[in-house]
Amino acid sequence: MLSNSEKIRKKIFISKYLEMLSKIVGKPVFEKDIGSIADAKRIRAHSQVFEGMYSQKIELNFSIHEADRIKNIFSYLRAVNISSVYLWVENSIDCGLLKIDSLADVNVEYLLGSTDWEIMGLLSEDMKDYLLLEINEYSDGLKFGLDVKGANWSAIDFSSIL
Repeated sequence: MLSNSEKIRKKIFISKYLEMLSKIVGKPVFEKDIGSIADAKRIRAHSQVFEGMYSQKIELNFSIHEADRIKNIFSYLRAVNISSVYLWVENSIDCGLLKIDSLADVNVEYLLGSTDWEIMGLLSEDMKDYLLLEINEYSDGLKFGLDVKGANWSAIDFSSIL
């Protein structure tokens, strides 16, 4: 059962949150599509295992021209771990998590065409792998950062696809 403050936070953020999720997956997302706040808290607690874990970091130009490369990276990640994926963005802990079938469900064109998101986490449902996506600003422009962790995903040799 939600506390009063949790109910208030969800009420404040849910419409903006569902709009953001809809853009990320390229189709309408409704409140019934997301999990409970209790599940989000439980999953977040389990995901702490990735703190301090070895990771591979990749940075690409923040450009729609990188969409195919990112889709290829997502395909490789999907090939080594076929689990569904929990999608974390701002206010996920206030509203609940969206579980998507795969990284292929992420609208890469949206990610590279908008800065209204800044950071996103993608956690495999089996909780073995984690991908952090972020927009980084440097003197030479914006970069799309990927930080790959976990038993399967961090073992990929990305040099063959980059």
